[in-house]
Amino acid sequence: MKLILFILFMLSSSLNPILSQPNLLERAKNNPSEGSKLCKKFKDYNAENKSATSDKATKFVSKQNNLSMVNAEFYSIYVIGLYCPEIY
Repeated sequence: MKLILFILFMLSSSLNPILSQPNLLERAKNNPSEGSKLCKKFKDYNAENKSATSDKATKFVSKQNNLSMVNAEFYSIYVIGLYCPEIY
C-alpha cells in the first residue's frame, strides 16, 4: 500500500511543472510570429540531423522563453503541431 501511495505521489509531483503554466499553450497559439521564428530554428536543427525535441533544441526553447525543460518540450511540440508540421 505504501508503495502505491509513493508512486502516486511521485506521479503527481512530476506533473506539477506542467500544470504551473496554464497559459503556456495559449501563448504559443496567440503568437504566430514567435512560432514562425521557432520553426526556422527547428529547421536549422533538422539540417544538423537534430530533432526539434532534442536536448539542444529544448534547452534553446527553455532559455529563450524562460521555461522549465518539461514546459519547453511541451511548448515546442505544440508549436510544431500548429506552425511547422514538416519538422521532425
